[in-house]
Amino acid sequence: MKILLLIGLMALIACEAPQRTRLQSAYDSMTNPYTDGQNKSPESGGEKGDFGNDNTSSPPTSSEYSHCDFSYRYHTVDIGHFAVCQSRNDETKFKFKTQMANRNVQVCLIPTYRDASGSSTYLGNPQCLYTEAGKEYEGRLYKDRNGFSGYTINGVIVLKYGLHTGYYSCMNAALNWPANICPHPNYNPTCYQYYSNCPGGASTNGNCSALANNYMRQVCENFKSTYSNSYADISTR
Repeated sequence: MKILLLIGLMALIACEAPQRTRLQSAYDSMTNPYTDGQNKSPESGGEKGDFGNDNTSSPPTSSEYSHCDFSYRYHTVDIGHFAVCQSRNDETKFKFKTQMANRNVQVCLIPTYRDASGSSTYLGNPQCLYTEAGKEYEGRLYKDRNGFSGYTINGVIVLKYGLHTGYYSCMNAALNWPANICPHPNYNPTCYQYYSNCPGGASTNGNCSALANNYMRQVCENFKSTYSNSYADISTR
């Protein structure tokens, strides 16, 4: 199965394992390289929705979240400890709470698909909220990434608002190559060679794809070194 763009992140424990954990390296589960054929117009990550303000959510049933450990076992340096749980009945519904209030910066949740190896890719734009300490919020995450509606939501990225732009820049770096490093017009010899040999960008051929993936790794490693403990990539199913 083709999954676009990603770097290496630690596969976090699944929802059933009852424990609290501080994130180690925040980057160990995005490992899939660029492959052609999907998402030719990737999102910028700039649009966000409001988690918990979805009027279409049905009332939770008694067993909908009973399979989850809803303790404060996840952590980022910006958000503090938090809990998250995905409904067993509806893949788009999540329950969320933070141990401390986040009134000055919004917390964002991004739906993801994780494969058997632990690699993940985002499926939609962020849904964000301010939080009160200990208050439980229920909301919906949307699979609105072009070309990915057939993927199952089985994970979530959690980070503060603002960092999501860097996350999406990393994820879409290969698709946006070489335009990000060689915006038109650019007469740098290296850029001229890129455009001459790879007129279709990364999708032109295998060599162009390799160059794009190398650029992606640089972008993602820079994000990793700067924000290594500032987001969580969580398996929820």
